[in-house]
Amino acid sequence: MDRLHKTSRYFLEHLVPRDALDTAQEDRLKAILSEDDDMNMRGYARELAEVLAERGLFQRVGEFQYLDPKSGARFRFPSAAAAASVAGPTEEVAHPRPKPGRALLPPQSEQLEEIYDEVLSAIRLEERSPGAESGLGRLLSLLDRWVSNVAYQLYCFHSGSEIPDQFADQILIIEPATLDISHPFRQVIQRKVALQLLADDASFMNFPKRPEGKKGGVYLLPLFLDGKPWGVLDILLPKDEADEKLEGKLQLLASALSHQIYNHRILSKVVFVDWTTQIYNRTFLEIQLPVEIEKAQRNKEHLALLVLDLDDFKKVNDQWGHAQGDQVLREFAQVLKKTFRKVDQIFRFGGEEFVVLLPRLNRERAIKAAERVAEAIRHNTFLADETPSGIKLTASIGGAIFPDMAASDAQLFRKADESCYRAKDEGKDRVVFPDTE
Repeated sequence: MDRLHKTSRYFLEHLVPRDALDTAQEDRLKAILSEDDDMNMRGYARELAEVLAERGLFQRVGEFQYLDPKSGARFRFPSAAAAASVAGPTEEVAHPRPKPGRALLPPQSEQLEEIYDEVLSAIRLEERSPGAESGLGRLLSLLDRWVSNVAYQLYCFHSGSEIPDQFADQILIIEPATLDISHPFRQVIQRKVALQLLADDASFMNFPKRPEGKKGGVYLLPLFLDGKPWGVLDILLPKDEADEKLEGKLQLLASALSHQIYNHRILSKVVFVDWTTQIYNRTFLEIQLPVEIEKAQRNKEHLALLVLDLDDFKKVNDQWGHAQGDQVLREFAQVLKKTFRKVDQIFRFGGEEFVVLLPRLNRERAIKAAERVAEAIRHNTFLADETPSGIKLTASIGGAIFPDMAASDAQLFRKADESCYRAKDEGKDRVVFPDTE
């Protein structure tokens, strides 16, 4: 076992705060430690360090170097290229090594002037929306306008909140560390340059998912965020469609996609996140609920909405003070995040009232999800480290289902809110849904 392996394992086993991980991250951590795979361990150690640094739990003190403020421990990970060299030679694979490919030239000034307004209009935010879903869609639609019969696939390297949840179904998540060292994705990441390759290269059979289309030019555009790779746009063009002018457009498109994700992340943290609990706020709920209703209509799916209200929360503030009350709200938000699915969206509506959107859940499944979170709240101990024995709380939960119980976003929220009031009136600590109409 080499030194880097020991460092990564030690970091994962002893330095990662378990209470800072969600359920999926903790399960993945256990799986990687049990597999004892060098590359996966190093890759996940770097990934967790970045995630925790973004959340302020670690401090970046250099490239792939971090400081734990609590213990004062410093740790450093190798870059992806260094880790690959330490790992040593890999076993020969069945497919041939890909050719290096041709690096695309940066767009020329006259090309930039011609398409600047087109790209700018595609990434412009609309009203108060973060614009991530519509903005990404508008940007990718430029490909269809620029060239006929184009096919493409957008890949994201597992990057958590940088990719909006509502767009996740249209982006394929991959982990570069799991790919062969000669994989074209690894090339574009390490070289930090867009590449053109041949569509009939046998190495493309090893892609996670090839875009379907006629054989022609393959363009791999690396997408970077804050100087770090967050994905690859894989474009397959028909024969004889590519020229220098198009190549300039594609590179500008890659830059615009990265900026769109960056803008979404910044706006989400500043404008649409509740300061106390660090989950979405009421403003973003008002934006997102109509979007989810439209998506449910388009896909002929259900959408469940829950309203959760902490029972007797005023007693917490009266007995322990408002600072401790805010801590209870933060802990309550964490219980919700750990209990609900990743695709579910959690909002603080105001005070001790929270709202959760659960896509694709009918009445029966939504009731089970609501009862599951009610049980989790009931068995959680709040303020465990700040009071003699902690405190126990319950929540009243009301729900409603679109389109079975409501025909609009306003009606859906009103039905769920009325159900929450019924839960309060009927004795609290319970789940209430209206009957299907």
